Amino acid sequence: MDPSSCQQALFVRKTGYTEVVEVNGMRLLLKSMDSYEEYQDVRPLVSMVSRCSLWHSREYVEAMLGIPSYYPFIVQLLEEKEQESSPAMTESVCAQVDLTSVDVATSDCEMGNFGIFKHKPKIIGYMEVYTLPHLGRLCDSRLERVIVDPLYRNRGICRMMMNFVTKFCKDTLHCNRIDLISANPIAISLYEKMGFEPVESGMFRLMLDT
Repeated sequence: MDPSSCQQALFVRKTGYTEVVEVNGMRLLLKSMDSYEEYQDVRPLVSMVSRCSLWHSREYVEAMLGIPSYYPFIVQLLEEKEQESSPAMTESVCAQVDLTSVDVATSDCEMGNFGIFKHKPKIIGYMEVYTLPHLGRLCDSRLERVIVDPLYRNRGICRMMMNFVTKFCKDTLHCNRIDLISANPIAISLYEKMGFEPVESGMFRLMLDT
């Protein structure tokens, strides 16, 4: 199937993702945010980078999560081991879930079927991707709100998230490019190391009184 046909299918059927990875002695669950409860847990984290104070209702969030062009992801801490002199990121300890399936692994993990945890894991990372249709090429994508809990920064989590989102936008969403905005020098350094380049966008903004 050609990329345009794959992308057309995603206009009507949203894909999901769940994977367990190890980063610097931490066992993490990277997954699509798919519930109001996860929204409630991640909202304080988002408040660290956003001045917006609105908390949405369950009905609003559940409708928002169903939008095929909106892909929010969370990173949950499953287990933290003593620091070891290991590579920043190892192979997945749990096989990747087929990107065409939606809810395969989370409930199993919560039930302890993987032997990982039986309690509610802490959310320590968040990011969201938007796909933007274009009349003359495949969709563009926009990356927003890449956040790591301050207690877990400088440990390779953001790089893992960026590696994932680059592959996801390219191989699953079949997007033409990824755009993001950042004024954080540390984040900009990482983005540039991963191949992102500054562009003159000429962006203008009009705030609407709603």
